[in-house]
Amino acid sequence: MTPIGELAGGFPAADLVIGTRRPDRLAHMGDRGVEVRHADFSGPGSVGDSFGERGWVLLMPIEDPLFDIKGRAFHASAIKECASAGVGHLLYTSA
Repeated sequence: MTPIGELAGGFPAADLVIGTRRPDRLAHMGDRGVEVRHADFSGPGSVGDSFGERGWVLLMPIEDPLFDIKGRAFHASAIKECASAGVGHLLYTSA
């Protein structure tokens, strides 16, 4: 087990910010020193406001039963918000 304040490989937890619609579900990451923020792809302004000062953002797909209908629009909005907020590098994963 890595010590508090470090993640696997010795990565400093304080250098990581996680955004999620449900911060309470990631409280265990906060306990390790990671900053957990609210970010909701469906809420305009939420993503850019949460990560604008960060140089790198890893955007992971949302889990939503209606993804095919609205998920792509949410992701496109999140990408635009990151660009507008000045995020220098955006990494995107998909299933």
